[in-house]
This record gives sequence, C-alpha cells and structure tokens, in this order.
Amino acid sequence: MRIGFYAQPILDQQAGIHYMVKQMLYALNEYSDLDIITIATKRVTDKGEHIFVSSWDISFFNPRRWIFKRNMDAYRLDWVIDTTHFGLFGLWEKTQKLRIIHDITALKRPEQHRLKTVIAHRLLLKLALNESDRLLVFSEFVKKDLINLNEQEEKVLRIPPGRDYTFDMVSERNENRKSPYFLIVGTIEPRKNHKRIISAFNQFCSLTKLKYRLVIAGGEGWKTNIRRLIVSSPYSDQIEYLGYCDRDEISRLMSTATALLYVSEGEGFGMPVLEALQQGCPVITSTSSSMQEILGGSGIFVDPQSIRDITQAMLQMTKSKSTREEYSIRGETEIVRFQWHQFVESLENNLTAGLR
Repeated sequence: MRIGFYAQPILDQQAGIHYMVKQMLYALNEYSDLDIITIATKRVTDKGEHIFVSSWDISFFNPRRWIFKRNMDAYRLDWVIDTTHFGLFGLWEKTQKLRIIHDITALKRPEQHRLKTVIAHRLLLKLALNESDRLLVFSEFVKKDLINLNEQEEKVLRIPPGRDYTFDMVSERNENRKSPYFLIVGTIEPRKNHKRIISAFNQFCSLTKLKYRLVIAGGEGWKTNIRRLIVSSPYSDQIEYLGYCDRDEISRLMSTATALLYVSEGEGFGMPVLEALQQGCPVITSTSSSMQEILGGSGIFVDPQSIRDITQAMLQMTKSKSTREEYSIRGETEIVRFQWHQFVESLENNLTAGLR
C-alpha cells in the first residue's frame, strides 16, 4: 500500500506532537512493508518518495487551493495519514483518510489555549472528523471524548504508541542524593499546571527539613509567565528553569530526579510519563486524562486542582528510597506494553482491512 504521511510537525514543533510524529515515522519505516510517502515543506528523511507542499498550498484560506487539491489525487495514495487535526483537511477526494486526534482540550478547556487554536478547532474539527474514514487515538480517554462528540465507535482506532526509541532502559538508577530535585517536563502553558505545582512545592519546602530543588524543563509557550511564578516563590533559590532541553538532557534529568511531576489538567497521552518509566523515574501525575492508562499502579495520582494533594504526594515520595524503588520496579512491568512494532502491526492490519 502507498501511504501518505504528513510529517510537517517534525519541522514545526519541539513539543509532544513533534516527538510522537517523528517516532511514528521511524517505526513505520522500520517495522512495516508499507510504501511511506512523506508530505511536508521539505524532506524529513532520506527514505522513500516525498510530496513537497508549502504552507500556503494547503491553507484552508488559499483561494487557488482547488488546483493543488486536484493534483494530490495524481499521487494515487491508498491512505493519507494526517498527523495533525486538520493540516491536510479537504485535500484528497479519492484517497482514504486516517486522521490522528491527539486530544480535544481546545474544545474542553478553551481558556488554556491560544485563541487562534480554539477558533480553528471550533470551525474545522467537526468537518475534519466527518471527512475522515478512520480516526486514530493513543488513549481510551481521547476515544471516549470523540464518541461523546457523536463519532461512531467503530470509526475510532485506539492504538497505544511505543516508548521512546532514543531513550535507553535504565537498569540501575543513579539518583542525585546530594542535591535532590523534583522534575517538571513540558511546554510552559496553562494546562501543564506550573502555578499549582510551584505552590505545592512551596508548601512541601515549609513542611520538610530536607532541601529539595524543583527543576523545570520546557520551552516557553503561552499564558504562563514562568519567571514571574519563580520569583514570587519564597523558595525561588531552589527553583531552576532550564528552558527547552533536548532528548539527551531530558534523559539525564529523568535518570537522576527524585520524581517526575506531571500534574497536567489535560493530556491525550502524556509521553513524558512513558519516558520517565523508561528511566526508572517515579511519577506523580493526574487522576484526570489518560495518565492512569499509562502508569497503572506504578505512580502516585493526585487531583491536579488540589495543591494539598500534590504537596502530600511529594512528601510521600520523599519518605524513603525504598518507596521510590518500589514505584520504579512497578514501572518496569508497565513499560513493556508500549512497543512500536506492535503499534505498526495493529495500524497496518487496520489500514489493510479498511481499504476500499
């Protein structure tokens, strides 16, 4: 089968979707016999064919878009995989379309997103869903959200992704005991809950004699002034903002952290949680969204809106090294469920079965 794969997020982003799409493309090339044709403004891999598109070519507001649309069917693709919610909306008529839906938090929590993102989802998401032959999600949580939007259950494929192939599994942790720290990973934006986490850290510091740090890794996003939050903390000298960190740095930080604090108010999947399991890093995360599907019983779950809950979880995690080791061991049993070769096998079977 000839599969068109929209690879633009690999070029445009440094957030979760960037890494998910990059690893998915690698897995499809590595584990499948599918003929993968990438689609983007420039090549992202030296393998296979590539369809060059400009941002204006595929823009919904391009009045000459119909010319480009007519040319797309000439590539004779069996399926096209849109890795964004509506990046390739309306460009193929004769080709079957699988659209990846990462989450619908722009509709559920519009106050936590940029205005243009909210408007785009309100205008285009339902149209894009209706156009799609199949919808791919990574968690049962997002699948239920789509069904609640009146999508047919049989149209929605839920296939868990694989773990990060760039991260090695850690057999023995080297926790930083001289200067222990909690770690936050993710773009600085409202739903990542930095404000409440820092408030919880303040309470934690006031309740313990141990001197812990809070290390924050993530590029600056929107609606959250992380530097102002840090300066306003009475323990600002114990909080460190690193900005955007590459994969090697994230791996190093997770391998030596006391625990990952991933207390987001809304996630479609939450790759940092999976990455933490690979590094043997204990996790404190949210009862909301998809985190329980990933962690099972290998983490501490808290109400993301409760500063007290987050504080108590931090205190529990620092009680003893054996407590953290127990969560690390449990994580080893959960991580085996996330394999890219299994993802590719399931996706390929579904594409073959659904081919008209």
